[in-house]
Amino acid sequence: MKNHRYQKFMHSRTTISLGLIIALSFMALTAAALKASRTGQLLPVTVKQLPPMNGVIPVEIRSASAVLTSLNELGEWSYTVRNNTNKAITALSINESITTEKAGKKSTDRIFHTMDSFVHPDVRDIHHLKNIPPGGERIVNTSGPIGYHGELIQGTELSIDYVEFEDKTVLGPNEGGARILGFIREGAAKYKEWLVQNYAQSGRSIDAIVPLLRARSLPTELGFKSTYQNQGAKIYRMHMLDVYNTRGAAALAAYLNQ
Repeated sequence: MKNHRYQKFMHSRTTISLGLIIALSFMALTAAALKASRTGQLLPVTVKQLPPMNGVIPVEIRSASAVLTSLNELGEWSYTVRNNTNKAITALSINESITTEKAGKKSTDRIFHTMDSFVHPDVRDIHHLKNIPPGGERIVNTSGPIGYHGELIQGTELSIDYVEFEDKTVLGPNEGGARILGFIREGAAKYKEWLVQNYAQSGRSIDAIVPLLRARSLPTELGFKSTYQNQGAKIYRMHMLDVYNTRGAAALAAYLNQ
């Protein structure tokens, strides 16, 4: 049974069984090499790039590495995404794949990591989220640990799944990225609508809103059916609470009054 934990709020993770995905080629470590590995050892990463356009990879993954903290636990990924096009990237999804083996049988875990400068206009404004400009790069560090009970990690692979440009054109195989980004954005928007409704019903009292932002769980009346909608709502809630904690009640009210 897989035990997944993640820390960064912009991570989107999902597990897809091996039978549901196209077989990928992986750089594998032998069992002997795995047994000889030490905590903190770098695990080789296979990078599956997008097809070249006019001889150039449009959106490229560089300097990829992964840290193996134990034989069955991946600590973190680190890589750089470079935009080799003449258009700014507003959002993208990267497929982080992990191959494990148990009793001679291999399985693949796919984790979609998303970056989105338009998760919600308020979130973009609060932290001045920026696109990846033409020729620009974005360093990605995704933290774990990701553990697999009774399974040995054999190899890892990275690939660009989905790219969204400022002119609304897209790129990539899109095996889940657009859907995930859409759910996250929808969750953020619905949470703001709910928050504004409660703000109005309270007579525009910030004191009545702050406990909602500090609640450990999301309101059931939002009726989310996707974990990614939940994630979008939590992202919006976290940013609004940050506004209140760092800028005060008036700054929070300004967003709720928009």
